[in-house]
Amino acid sequence: MSEIKLVDMEDDKWRDAGLEKGEHWRTMKVYKCHICGCLTNHFWMFSPSWRAPRVFCPGRTSKQNLHDLLQEKVDNLSERKHPRSYLEDLKNEIEEIRKQFRDIPSDVEMIGDDWKNQQCFSYWP
Repeated sequence: MSEIKLVDMEDDKWRDAGLEKGEHWRTMKVYKCHICGCLTNHFWMFSPSWRAPRVFCPGRTSKQNLHDLLQEKVDNLSERKHPRSYLEDLKNEIEEIRKQFRDIPSDVEMIGDDWKNQQCFSYWP
């Protein structure tokens, strides 16, 4: 297995990193999952032909079924066709499920501890 690279994702600099399909790398910035709230700087190349990097969400890795259920609820929340009372109940349910992801440790490596004082960037898994 090749050595893990540290790649700058800003301004699409990852495109010049020579990443291959299935290759994993770390980024210089930390990303927060929009679904579960877990933190990571771990990416992998989904398809080099599409040039499609994907975030490796530690919450999805640890609790895939629960993460999928949560994602379905978050997606449902974005549909504003529901009555207000249903949306409020759904928001509360989402927050309760998110609490189950708080025990998952951050998957942040190769950038020291300075990231703890910096802004995290949101991503969709």
